[in-house]
Amino acid sequence: MTNIQNCNFNIFVQNIRSLRANFDTFSLYIASLNSMPDLIFVTEIWIYSKECSEFCLPGYNFRACCNDSYRSGGVGVFIRNNIVNYSIQVYNRITADIISLDLDVAGKNWTFICIYRFNKGSVNGFCDDLESLLRKLTKNNVAILGDLNLNLLDIDESYGYQSMLASYGLISFLNEPTRMQSCLDHVFMKSEQIFGINIINLPIQFSDHNLIKVNISASILSAATVNCRTNISHVNYTKLNDLLKFEIWNSVYSQSNCNLAFENFVDILKSHIASSTFITDSPKTKKLKPWMNCKLLCKMNKLKKFSKKLKRYPFNKKLEKYVVKLSKQVKANVHTAKNLFYKNKFDSSINNSKATWKIVDEVLGRINLNKHITQIYQLRTDNILTCSKSISNEFNNFL
Repeated sequence: MTNIQNCNFNIFVQNIRSLRANFDTFSLYIASLNSMPDLIFVTEIWIYSKECSEFCLPGYNFRACCNDSYRSGGVGVFIRNNIVNYSIQVYNRITADIISLDLDVAGKNWTFICIYRFNKGSVNGFCDDLESLLRKLTKNNVAILGDLNLNLLDIDESYGYQSMLASYGLISFLNEPTRMQSCLDHVFMKSEQIFGINIINLPIQFSDHNLIKVNISASILSAATVNCRTNISHVNYTKLNDLLKFEIWNSVYSQSNCNLAFENFVDILKSHIASSTFITDSPKTKKLKPWMNCKLLCKMNKLKKFSKKLKRYPFNKKLEKYVVKLSKQVKANVHTAKNLFYKNKFDSSINNSKATWKIVDEVLGRINLNKHITQIYQLRTDNILTCSKSISNEFNNFL
């Protein structure tokens, strides 16, 4: 596998507040992105363990820490398919649900700990639970992510928690509101100097929490984690206008032959256009969901546009109210469009059982189940098997 320079590892963190209610809208947003994140952490998933297989995001494996005894809480992570060497631990504590993920980024081992802390639990008790986990870590690169239900902007409320994390070298990279006027979604990290950390706080409004994007830049990263792009050229018209403004056109005015004068004019114009042109990366085309329609796509793009604008003007209450209203409309339209699309498909295949089951597989995200199996999860060891011989032996030993 070839290594390339100056690549990024991207992580999303979202309080989803029920995967059942918001999964379609969220997955549609992910599919619309030019570059897919490597990890997607979700908190307050509100699902039981038996439901995990129902939430299939193309290109990802889903692992979760669920609470089978009650509805609220739970955390999960969608892991890109090209990330195969990782280990996961889940912890159901009285104070929090926690999922811990170990994997390599640019040849360095990272531990990502995603947390949902129960709002009514003891803060001191939670700090004790978290510290007992941190004591066991020997990694130089650690990230604490998720919805902690502790407002970092209120020093009295979060002082003990922040002090404890600081004692382990963990620094907060997000110190602005993520839910109304409170910073409840946290990104604490410690890393070696080879890594650069960039945080983007986006009021996308899948729930009542913002979407948090974490970018870890490294000098060397496997090419498998980078999306292929093609180049596209753009003209800087301001620069072009300035070049034309100061052009004296001597070779045009001094030419008595009108055809030659025109050729000289075109040559000069092309030269200035070339000088004003710059190259950027253009993302590869993404395939949209089959139930997407033009009206819904326009509304999704409109939501992304005004969400970015709200990021620039966070205190514009009128704009915030509009974004929340538009977000609810998009969620409702996604639900309606998807239901109508599959209703029509089922109606058209009512006398064809093979076609009906194909649609069922599509709804459940099982389109590619007939492809060659390259990895399986071994429950008793909590490992991912990738060797074809080991996979075959595991199937033979399965009872």
